[in-house]
Amino acid sequence: MKKLLCLLLVLLLLTGCSTGTEGETQMEDRSLDGKRVLFVGDSFLFTGRAVLLNKEVTEEGRRYDTGYFYQLCKAKGAEVAVTNWTYGGTGIGTIMESYIPLFKEYSYDYVILSGGRNSANTFATLSKTLDEYLTLFRGANPNVKLFYLVTSGAHNISVKESFSMDVLNNLEKIEEKGITVLDWGKMVADIIRGEVEVPGATLPYDKYSFVHNKSLTDGFHPNQLSGYIVSLFVYCAITGESAVGLPYDFWNKGELHKQFDPVSYLTYGYALGPTNYQEIFASPTDMEGLQKLVDQYMAEKAYLTYNFTEVPQN
Repeated sequence: MKKLLCLLLVLLLLTGCSTGTEGETQMEDRSLDGKRVLFVGDSFLFTGRAVLLNKEVTEEGRRYDTGYFYQLCKAKGAEVAVTNWTYGGTGIGTIMESYIPLFKEYSYDYVILSGGRNSANTFATLSKTLDEYLTLFRGANPNVKLFYLVTSGAHNISVKESFSMDVLNNLEKIEEKGITVLDWGKMVADIIRGEVEVPGATLPYDKYSFVHNKSLTDGFHPNQLSGYIVSLFVYCAITGESAVGLPYDFWNKGELHKQFDPVSYLTYGYALGPTNYQEIFASPTDMEGLQKLVDQYMAEKAYLTYNFTEVPQN
């Protein structure tokens, strides 16, 4: 009997060790080093520099993007290949129809789809588009992970226009498809509208802390601070890491890329008024507070129970 018990104990220990090893392997699989990541969307992605403005027309010309998301990965020791498939004024539906067919192969580890603004969209239309992305990219790599970004524009932090609440009120159905929703826009909207405070904030926050205002008709797009926040949401969702303490010292390094230069960015994006996003980047306390909010909003997943009955206003 004692021998039998000892044998059972050994088997249990071996089973436990095996489970632990599998767990470690799963953690290793969340590393971005050597992975291929595809960003698909419109100007709500590249104006913030999560990826860069790129006018190349081929997939080869869009590979190896070095925007904020790449810089964040690199600063954490992960060499990731980022393909930047973004087109100004072009939603993910049109990109699927007109630009995705230009790809030579579709094997990616992660596909990030940005929802842009929310006007003129219905969930039925979006759902059909998302199904097309799922079918295509899972067909090439069954283990691919897809993410859907909900932008500040979807929460009406842009020019004033009439927004449909249909998409926002059905975000839980996107997750039911196996696509992870990353609602960075609600965090930004809540800060702007005074519905949440940045922990430990030393600076005031307004609309132009997060968007630039080149023109009255178009241009209220995510700025560099929002672009970094987008990068945090995506990086943390993939790796499982906390946003707190992640690097951002690359944000204004023109030597890394001319699009990071803050002087030219101010000329490009702020024709109508001032912004303090540079001061926020320069404040370790404020940046830590924003990183804490990223963790909070990702954990709470409030988008699963949205019930908007009217259009939020700026």
